[in-house]
Amino acid sequence: KLLNLEALTPPRPTISNVQWVTGTIHVTPADMDALIGGPNRPPSKRMIEQRRAEEEQQRAMKRPAAAGPSSSEKEEEGYWAYMQRQMQERTQNLGLVGDSMDHVEESSSSWADDVNKYVSKQKKKAVMGFVGSKLGF
Repeated sequence: KLLNLEALTPPRPTISNVQWVTGTIHVTPADMDALIGGPNRPPSKRMIEQRRAEEEQQRAMKRPAAAGPSSSEKEEEGYWAYMQRQMQERTQNLGLVGDSMDHVEESSSSWADDVNKYVSKQKKKAVMGFVGSKLGF
């Protein structure tokens, strides 16, 4: 049987066109899962991996952290050492942001150059086509 009339159809997510265009309401992945797969849909591989990662993270939070500095070392860290460490971390983060902005600038300038080349080629073709049509080529 292709059509089971007794099966319950899940209600579809209600969102108006205006809400969708303005971005005020979004259809969540859970809504899409319920709409497509129904209530008895088995979990996907991504959901299983996410659940495993969350469980491992909870286990790691329960046991004491051996890699990080102990609480006594954090308490011994003075105000100036803390400020110095914070400045160093922020400087590293700003360096990463600066590198990524340089990359964005380079890629956007190369894109603009490619667009300018394409437009000039199209202009040249249009002029040559016009001249050719008037001269009978």
